[in-house]
Amino acid sequence: GGASSGGASAGAATVGQGGAPAGNGGANGSANGGVVGGGGVAVGAGGAAQGGGGVARGGTNAAGQTSAGMTSVAGSAGMASANGGRSATGGAGGATNGGTASGGTASNPDAVSAISACLDTMPYGKPSGDTRTKVIDAIIKSCEKFGPPASTPNWKPEYCWYHMVGAILKESSFNPTSVVNSPATDPTVGLTQIRFSSTVHDYYSSGPTAAMTYIGCTFPDFSSVNWSTGGPSNLSFMEDIACNVGLGAWYYYYNATGNGGTSPTYIAQYCQGKGQAGTLTVGLLSHLNGPSGSHNTDSNSTSYVDAIKTQFTKCMGGTLPSPDPFTVPLSPNPTQYCK
Repeated sequence: GGASSGGASAGAATVGQGGAPAGNGGANGSANGGVVGGGGVAVGAGGAAQGGGGVARGGTNAAGQTSAGMTSVAGSAGMASANGGRSATGGAGGATNGGTASGGTASNPDAVSAISACLDTMPYGKPSGDTRTKVIDAIIKSCEKFGPPASTPNWKPEYCWYHMVGAILKESSFNPTSVVNSPATDPTVGLTQIRFSSTVHDYYSSGPTAAMTYIGCTFPDFSSVNWSTGGPSNLSFMEDIACNVGLGAWYYYYNATGNGGTSPTYIAQYCQGKGQAGTLTVGLLSHLNGPSGSHNTDSNSTSYVDAIKTQFTKCMGGTLPSPDPFTVPLSPNPTQYCK
């Protein structure tokens, strides 16, 4: 099932509708491991409460950390720097002037500049210092691994970058530690508001481990965890910027490329080759409402897509490309999204 979303951005309250009744908080049920739970009520700072078993959240602006980070040639665990690397394992993931090994700083200067400029167009929530460096790095690597291939007709790599900026702004106002207790045993967490019983579970069971390692995220051993109640004890993992952005991007795009049919396609089915081509809008609504709500056209679904598209358009210089990137057909690619 999908990560819950919808909700209130700082300074702009939006009522969230949530998703299918089968999900925790109404939005995260899945034939592939979502756990049935009651819909919880949560209020985002600066936002409004949700109804109908869904989730509404806003989030305060993330001021970020103003420290420039620790300079390192080889990279060190959890540290990011302009010239060194950030390695989840504390190894030599980073290299002088950036590297592309596991956990290393992204080495695409054009992408760094473009995403940085995109962040500066946001009306609030602009990350700074070490947080900004990590966010940019995570977006670049997540889009490398989970964005549609550059060969996709009418698709460009920067569409993924700018979509992720808009999605994070809408989901958390760029507050990495945002937690919405809906319910408290299985909250939505972090920059993209992922849920333990759905997004984390689905990736752990079906997602490509090497891709997440490349982004800079190391999964703990969840072989004996209680998926319905393990969220609070794994907040630090879900709040980790590399893990959260990577998981969010994977969830958006596996649904965008495979949940376009009239009946929902969950990750187990997708990995069996049963995905049906969709669009980025389908991916957004799957994250908002769960896969079963991927074609929901109620007012909350519309406002969620519109908010992300508005920021996306700012990042594109004020004009939405034609054809609309949110309606470009995206084909299933199990080898990209599955073990």
